[in-house]
Amino acid sequence: YGSRACAANIAELGIGCGASLRVLSATDFGRQAVRIRNWQAVISAFHRCRGADMRAASIAIESSITRRAKVTLGDLLGAQGSIHPALVLGAATHLLRNRIIESDLDANPWSLHTRLWRAVRDFGD
Repeated sequence: YGSRACAANIAELGIGCGASLRVLSATDFGRQAVRIRNWQAVISAFHRCRGADMRAASIAIESSITRRAKVTLGDLLGAQGSIHPALVLGAATHLLRNRIIESDLDANPWSLHTRLWRAVRDFGD
């Protein structure tokens, strides 16, 4: 936190917001380097096809994941014949961002080996 006054200010801010706050340091971000780098690449993939119709690619991805439980980006790109690869990557990004699918991006580099699976949701009672 730096100083006791700073720590007290952060604690007061958290109480005022009704939330807990955590101060992140450069060291914390360094530990997340793979995740940060991956999401930079993922977001770039999405922006390359922004404005394009990704519905067919999204449906194909969801269908592949439903049939096989887990797939890799390489599997998806190889199986989508008529759909442009950029749209497949963009659709995968969109599905990840909307938490419809999950991936191993927190631990492994964004690549053809990135694993994707259906998101586990807890809808509660």
